[in-house]
Amino acid sequence: MIFLSHNYKDKDIVGPIAVALANKYDKDNVFYDSWSIKPGDGIINEMNNGLEKCKYFFFFISENSLKSGMVTLEWQVALNKSTKGDIRFIPIKVDNSKQPTILIDKLYIDMYNNGMQKALQQIIDIIENTDNNIYNSTYSNVYYELNKISEAEFNIIVKARRFVEHSPTIDVSFSNELEEMEFKMIAPPNQSSFASMSVSYSGKVNNYNCKGIKSMAQDLIPDQPLYFKIKNIKNFKINNLQVWIVNGNTATLLKN
Repeated sequence: MIFLSHNYKDKDIVGPIAVALANKYDKDNVFYDSWSIKPGDGIINEMNNGLEKCKYFFFFISENSLKSGMVTLEWQVALNKSTKGDIRFIPIKVDNSKQPTILIDKLYIDMYNNGMQKALQQIIDIIENTDNNIYNSTYSNVYYELNKISEAEFNIIVKARRFVEHSPTIDVSFSNELEEMEFKMIAPPNQSSFASMSVSYSGKVNNYNCKGIKSMAQDLIPDQPLYFKIKNIKNFKINNLQVWIVNGNTATLLKN
């Protein structure tokens, strides 16, 4: 049994991992409260049953889970069982919260700094030690906001929800002519200058013209957005504006 210990406020990131594990190992082998505890069931009783069968206990450490009495009960019971060799206890860091002191010497999966995909792969590697496939998730860590200056100019603020994105590549697509468009990284508000290294390029995304920037020196960190400006230098209206994040050869459309 794979036990996913978390607070309900973190279901946006635990849910996709639970589904991926259920698809791979079968839902009956993954203890996730959304399907393991049904209406009318005793929560403590079902939790106890899950811990009795548990072989892998993954504790999602966050500000939310550290404040939860139920999650605290789960991980403390599991930690005690792990000292007897009955289960493997693996913390997963999902935000910048400090681990409980008793867990300081335990190796953990760093989702906050490495992202969901790598964390999921590490979970699978712990269970199997052989599987190197890449699994997709419906969770989107990156999103953007638009600040309209005019029909021909927008500021784009790209943000990370929960964990760090290292040196992200951001593309902006549009149906205007390439030679009309200027796309650049800009300093955050109230900051006159900033250290920025980037590589700019032009091309096609989803059959639209696009310009992209690969951030070379700046990571995308929660609470520290990246700022860009897209402008039509002929002062024409920007049409079909879309923002993407690129990983390898895959461009993912961001939501705003």
